[in-house]
Amino acid sequence: MGKNVLVVGGVACGAKVAARLRRLDPERTIRILEKGDTLSYAACGLPFLVGGTVPELKDLITTPVGVVRDAHFFRAVKDVEVLTGHLATRIDRAARVVTAVETATGEEKSFPYDQLVLATGASPVLPPLPGADLPGVTPLWNPSDALSMKQALDAGSVREAVVVGAGLVGLEAAEALVERGVKVTVVELLGHPLAALLDRDFGALMAQALRAAGVDFRSGTRVTGFEGEKGVLSGVRVEGEVIPAQLALVAVGVRPNVQLARDAGLEIGALGGILVDRQGRTSDPDIFAGGDCVQTFHALTGATVRQPMGSTANRQGRVIADNLAGLDTPFGGVLGTAVLRFGKTTAGRTGLSEEAAREAGFDPVGVTVTNADIPHFMPGSAPLVLRLLADRSTRRLLGAQVFGPGRGDKRLDVLATACASG
Repeated sequence: MGKNVLVVGGVACGAKVAARLRRLDPERTIRILEKGDTLSYAACGLPFLVGGTVPELKDLITTPVGVVRDAHFFRAVKDVEVLTGHLATRIDRAARVVTAVETATGEEKSFPYDQLVLATGASPVLPPLPGADLPGVTPLWNPSDALSMKQALDAGSVREAVVVGAGLVGLEAAEALVERGVKVTVVELLGHPLAALLDRDFGALMAQALRAAGVDFRSGTRVTGFEGEKGVLSGVRVEGEVIPAQLALVAVGVRPNVQLARDAGLEIGALGGILVDRQGRTSDPDIFAGGDCVQTFHALTGATVRQPMGSTANRQGRVIADNLAGLDTPFGGVLGTAVLRFGKTTAGRTGLSEEAAREAGFDPVGVTVTNADIPHFMPGSAPLVLRLLADRSTRRLLGAQVFGPGRGDKRLDVLATACASG
C-alpha cells in the first residue's frame, strides 16, 4: 500500500480525508494542495457572516476551542503538510505526478503520489447574461464573496438587492440582507421557493413566510440581464421591468470542478460529476474523489444524484480515508436531507418527494399533521407542520417535510434516521 497520499483541495472533503487518515495511520505522508488561502472553512456559515450573526471570518475557520485551522495548524496538530495558493493543473497517471502552479509566483511544481485524492469541489453557475460582469453581481460561494458583500453593506452602498434563485443559499442570503436593513427582491424561475426541497404546498407556505418578512418574492420570473450606471450595477432586468439594485446575488446552482479529472482520462458520470464507486475510487484504482466534484447515489432508490453539501463531503472524506487505510468502508448514499431557518420559520426535508417515490416504483401514501412541537402547555410551544410519506404496502418511511415556527430540526434528524434504516 502506498505511503505518499496527495490531496487536491483543502476545504470540506479534502481536509476531512487528511485528518481522518492521520488518525488511522500515523506513519503515512499526507500533503494537501489548496488553490485558495483559506482551509477547512464552514461554507454554510457565509450568509451569517454577511448578516453579522457571525462577527468575523476567523469564526468560520476555527476549531470549537478557537484555534484557526490554517497550514500551521495542520502541520503542528495533524502532521499534514498544506500548500495554499497551489493550483493543480495536470495529473500524469503513468508517472503518478501532479503538476501545480504556485499562484503568487507562477512557478510550476511537481508533486509525486502513491495515492491521490481529488476534492476539487464545485463552482457557482453564473449565467452569461448581459451585464453579468458588472461590479455588484456576485455569487456567495467562498470567503472572498462574503467579505466583498459585507464590505459593501458596511459602507452603506447597498440599499436594494436582488437575489436570483430561491434555493438554500439564496434564501439564507436574503435573510442576511433583510437583517442588514436592505430592501430585498427574490426572483425564482420555478413556481415556488426551495423547489428542490419542498413540494408545492409547503413551498407556498415558504413564499408566505418570505413576504411576511418583507421580501418581495417573485416566482416564475426570468432574469434577462443586469444594468449599470457608470460601470456599477443599478438594476436587474426581468421580463418587462428593471428592479433597482446595487447588489445582485446569483444563486442558481453549482457545477462540479472536473476538468482536472477529465484531462487525466478519469470517467465522468452522466450528471457531470466524477464517477466513483462506493469506496470513493475513481476509474483509476489509485485515485479517489469526493465532495462536490463527484456524483453519488440516493440511499432509498440507488439512483444517481448530485448533492453538493458540506455534510456529504465530510462523510465521503471519512469513507475515502478509511479505504486508504485499508478499511473496506462503503459510502451509504444520500437522502437529500436539508434544513433552513428563515426568521422564525424552519423548513426542511429528507428522503423522496411523492413524485420521485412513484417514479422509483413505490406506491406512496402521505399524511400531513399540524401540532405543537412540544406539549402546548409548555412555555415556548409553537406549531409545526409535518408531511410524512410512506410506501403503502410495506409502510416503510420514504420521506418527510417539516415547516413552521416550531422545532423541526430534531424531528427531521429522527425521520432521516428512520428513512436510512428502512
